[in-house]
Amino acid sequence: MAVCAQDADQAAVRNLIVAVVLFLGACAGGPMAPEWQLQSHASLERFTQQYLEGDTQLAERSFAQVKAAVASTGRPDLAARAELVRCALGTAALDVDACVAYESVRADATAEDRVYGDFVIGRGREQDAPRLPGQYRGVAMAHDEVTRNKAMQKIEDPVSRLVAAGALFRLARLSPDGLTAAIDTASAQGYRRPLLAYLNVQAKRAESAGDTAALQSIRKRIDLVYQSLPKPK
Repeated sequence: MAVCAQDADQAAVRNLIVAVVLFLGACAGGPMAPEWQLQSHASLERFTQQYLEGDTQLAERSFAQVKAAVASTGRPDLAARAELVRCALGTAALDVDACVAYESVRADATAEDRVYGDFVIGRGREQDAPRLPGQYRGVAMAHDEVTRNKAMQKIEDPVSRLVAAGALFRLARLSPDGLTAAIDTASAQGYRRPLLAYLNVQAKRAESAGDTAALQSIRKRIDLVYQSLPKPK
């Protein structure tokens, strides 16, 4: 695949989750991508799929390969970006611990990546919304819960939609309709990790509401997903 190195960094932020690669922006007749880019691209794609599908063992192995490939450049900003990808996917699956490593290297991230990271972690500012990847701007600029959740549900890319849902959850602004949308999105893609996370949230809400019938139905779904999780090797 030909890659235009000049446009790579600019394209990365715009396509951070949609394309799930560190570097994009193909240019006809451009030089072949360096080996580290090819390795990090392939490993990051594997990590994304494995993480969302709940294959923790393989996901950790793939992310270690991403980090090794990026480390070969000696660029802290790219190492921070790799951690930001993991943080975003963790947010999509309601895993707060997934952002710990990114927080420790946030100072090394580019200004654009820090804006995106702040949105993902739940401390984004409305004035920074125009600097976010386009799919998140409606969520970041909304002034009420209904509008935020509708904007999240309109995001076309399923991973980006789940990231936005996770960001709303961090802010305690994920509505019942938004929660249902997140569950439906994860279910349709077979993303076990976020599906289990959102189903457990739904179960807690049903339990708090005293809705026994709904709780039984949700727990049946949770048990079914757990049975399908990859077994450690």
